[in-house]
Amino acid sequence: MSWSKKKIILISLPFLLLIVSSAVNLGFFFYSTSGTELVRFPSTLDISNSTQPPVVMTNGHLFYPKLYNPLQKYPVVIIVHGFQVDSSTDLRMVLELTKRGFFALSIDLPGAGHTEGKFQAFFWKVAVGAIDYIYQRPDLFDFNGVGMLGHSMGGWTTMLASSWEAAHLGRLNCSVSWAGIANASAFWQQPQIQGQFIDEILNLKIDLALFNNPTLVSQHNPVDYFTGIQDGGQPRNLLIVHGIHDSIVDYEQATMAETTTTNSTLLPVNDDHWLVQDINVILSSIQWFCRYLKQQELSTSEIAAQGLTFLPFYILIMIQFLFIILSTFSLIFLFFYKKTPKIRTTPPDLKAEKKQTIEKLAIFSGAFVGTMVLMYFMANIFHNSLFALVTGSGILGATVFAYYLMTKRENINKKSVKEKLTAHLSDSTSIHVFHVALFGIICYFVISFGFKTVLYYPLSISYFVLALPFAFLISFSMELFLRKGIQDNLPIKGRWKFRSIMSLVIFVIFVAILVAFWMVYLSALAMLLALFVTSLTSTYIYQKTRNILTTTIFQSVITAFFLGNCYFFFLI
Repeated sequence: MSWSKKKIILISLPFLLLIVSSAVNLGFFFYSTSGTELVRFPSTLDISNSTQPPVVMTNGHLFYPKLYNPLQKYPVVIIVHGFQVDSSTDLRMVLELTKRGFFALSIDLPGAGHTEGKFQAFFWKVAVGAIDYIYQRPDLFDFNGVGMLGHSMGGWTTMLASSWEAAHLGRLNCSVSWAGIANASAFWQQPQIQGQFIDEILNLKIDLALFNNPTLVSQHNPVDYFTGIQDGGQPRNLLIVHGIHDSIVDYEQATMAETTTTNSTLLPVNDDHWLVQDINVILSSIQWFCRYLKQQELSTSEIAAQGLTFLPFYILIMIQFLFIILSTFSLIFLFFYKKTPKIRTTPPDLKAEKKQTIEKLAIFSGAFVGTMVLMYFMANIFHNSLFALVTGSGILGATVFAYYLMTKRENINKKSVKEKLTAHLSDSTSIHVFHVALFGIICYFVISFGFKTVLYYPLSISYFVLALPFAFLISFSMELFLRKGIQDNLPIKGRWKFRSIMSLVIFVIFVAILVAFWMVYLSALAMLLALFVTSLTSTYIYQKTRNILTTTIFQSVITAFFLGNCYFFFLI
C-alpha cells in the first residue's frame, strides 16, 4: 500500500470512528429514553420582606420514558444538580429512571447552565417551580408519582423543597438526597468551607448575603424546616444517602437530617462526596422511586440484573469527544501536510548561538514562573479569574515582545511591522483554520446537544461575542509566548522529538495555569481543555505557516465557544 493511501486511511479513520461511536451511543441513549424536550418555566424566589420577589426563568431538560405511550401518564422525578456543574453533567439517574418508565426532569439552578440570574437566597424555590410546571402538564404526568433527587447543593435543595411542599401543597410523594446539607449554619462554620469554598463562591459572584447573614443562612437550614422553626414540615418518604468518607459535607449532616425527620431512611455508603464509587447509590435510589412512585417492590439485585446503561453511555461520550479532537486534527493535517514548513527566520545555531538560546529560554521560563505566581494572587485577591488569565497571558506575550524589541531594535520599524501584518493577513491559512475550528465546534455541539450531556455552549450569541475578544487576547498572548518565546528557540533536532518536547512544555504550562486558579468548575475546565488541545494542534500549524495570527484564530474561536458558557466570568 502506497504512503498516500495510508495517509487517506489515517485521515479518514477518525471521522469514520466518530460516526460509528455516535451511532452506537445513540442505541444506548434511545434504549433508555424515547426522546427529550427543552423546557423553561418561571420560578418565584420569595425572599423575606420583599414586596417584589424575583422571578427567574428556569431551564430544564425533560427526558421521556422508554416506550412512551401518549395515551398513558407516567411518574416523574425532578433531578437537581450540585455546585460547580449543571443539569447536563450527570445523567446517571436520568438514563436509569427513563429506562424503567419514569419521566426525568433535570433542571438548572439559578446561575448554572441556562437558568437566568445568579445563585442567591431561596435558590431552592426553582425546585418548587419545577413541581408547578409538572402540575401544568396533566397530559404527561401521574400526579400521584412525583419525586425529587438532588446531589450536594441539589440534595440541600431537595430537602428544603420537600419540607416546604409537605407543609403547604403536599405534591411531592418521595425524595432522595445525595450528600445534601441539612444544617447550613453548621456547614458554613467548617474551617475547610471558610477557606477553600469562600474563594470558589466569590469567583461565582453570587449574592454573598446568603452566606454572610446568619439570619438568612438559618432560613436555609432543612433541619429548621423539618422541626417547624421555619416554614416547613416533615417530608414524605425521604431517603438520605451519604458517603461516610465525605470531606466536604460531613456525615454528621446526614445524621442531623435523620434525627429531625420521622419518615426518612439513612443509607450510609462507603464513598466520598461525589458518590461515584458505590453502585448501591444508584440501585437504592432506583429502588426508592419504584417503591413510592410506582408501588413496585424490587430488590437492588433485581434492579442490577436489569442492567445499567449509564456506564457504557459515558464511556462512549468520552470516546466521541476524543474522535472529535482527532477529526479536527485530521482536517488540519489535510490542509497543511503538503505545505512545506517555513524555515525559521533566525534559526538557533547549536554551536554559535547556544548561549543566546539558553538565555532566551531562561528569561521566558522565569517570566512564566513569575506570571503564574502573580496570576494566583490576582485570582484570589480580585476574585476574577478571567481578569487574572487575560492579564497573566498578556504579561507573557509582552515579555516576548519586549525582549525582541530590545534585542532586534534595528529590524523593527513602521515599515517592517506593516509588511509583517500584511503578510499575515493575506495568508489564506487563517481562513482554513477558521473553517476547521467551526467544524470542531459544530461536531461537539451536535453530539453534546443531541445527548443532552456536557452542554457547555455559550449562554447566548451575545455571550459568545463578549467572549471572543477575551479569547483572542488570551490566545494571541499565549501563542506569542509559546511560538516566539519557546518553539522558535528549542534547540532540538528531529520532527517528532521536537513536537513531543513542545507538547510536554504546553502540558506543563496548562497544569500550572490550572493550579494557579484551582478551577473545579467543569465549564471552566472545558474552556482550559479547549485552549490546551488547540495549543497542541497549533504547534503543527505554526511549523507549517510561521503565522501567529493563524494559530490565534484557530484557538480563539474554539476557546470563546466554551468561555461563553462560563457565566461567572461575565455576570455583573
